[in-house]
Amino acid sequence: MCKHYNDDYIDEIPGDVFTEALYNVVYTMTGFNVEKKISEEEVEKKPSRDIVGAMVLAGKKNMVLVVSVNKATASLLVSYMTGMDLTELKEEDLHDGITEFANMVAGSAKVMLTDTVFSYKLTSPFAVVGENIGIISKKSVMQYCQTFCANEVEIKIQIFSF
Repeated sequence: MCKHYNDDYIDEIPGDVFTEALYNVVYTMTGFNVEKKISEEEVEKKPSRDIVGAMVLAGKKNMVLVVSVNKATASLLVSYMTGMDLTELKEEDLHDGITEFANMVAGSAKVMLTDTVFSYKLTSPFAVVGENIGIISKKSVMQYCQTFCANEVEIKIQIFSF
């Protein structure tokens, strides 16, 4: 469980909580243990990201959660989540699945952050899709960014705080 975040932490992003939430959701949905964080140098060598699941987290400290994956990772995650064979998955299934995955990560973190300065309400998740896409922000926007690896999946999470 996370440390108790009070008003002294309002200028931080509870990245540890979202990391733990990601680990829990990946394990629950696939049985995979998240093995490691990937350095930015390694990330640059990896396949592009094609599907982004995102949610606005509304609270005293507003945040946006972004989960980015490539199609191979999306296919594997969604196949495990739904029980569908990889060959049966359509593009729409991947988009819906990754938005639901982002929703599960946000929901798990929400429970851990209850009664803290970062308590928030969930909005509806949405997807952004394309080839080699990413979400960027101005330097003045506080951000937490990590890329994780579990078996054959690679997942990038970003939290923007404003």
